[in-house]
Amino acid sequence: MDLLAQSLAGLLPYKPAIIAAFLALFLLIGVLLPVAKLPALPLPRIAKNLSLAGFNALVSPLVVIPITAFAAQWALTWRPEWWQGGWGLVLDFVLLDAWLYAWHRANHRLTLLWRFHQVHHLDESLDSSTALRFHFGEVVASSLLRAVVIFLLGMPL
Repeated sequence: MDLLAQSLAGLLPYKPAIIAAFLALFLLIGVLLPVAKLPALPLPRIAKNLSLAGFNALVSPLVVIPITAFAAQWALTWRPEWWQGGWGLVLDFVLLDAWLYAWHRANHRLTLLWRFHQVHHLDESLDSSTALRFHFGEVVASSLLRAVVIFLLGMPL
């Protein structure tokens, strides 16, 4: 394992804490220095968004992680040697990010997907908690289709 892969792998256990810290920082900045005048303190709305995120965070290990692990375990093994290790991880990240962009566009264009994705867009105003506001059906559908990409590209867990 090269240095980049070791560095990234070393951060994985801290990923939830890093994300939570950045979320809290951006929420605090948004409350203290709002871009627009808010009609009321956004705490009830933020609490609603965090409760959706909390539900997804509690249930996702029962659905998303097993789907992803299954796809990675049974993934195709066609990848060339140069696609292993740290730079392969970077390429995997870029490819998954491109896939998620295409998925997001599909959520806006296809009526069935939009019905689930609309939960994200029905927030009364925008702040960093809006990034966590998703219908669980969208989370499951996203993980199923992401698993197909992981399987086809032979991405390791």
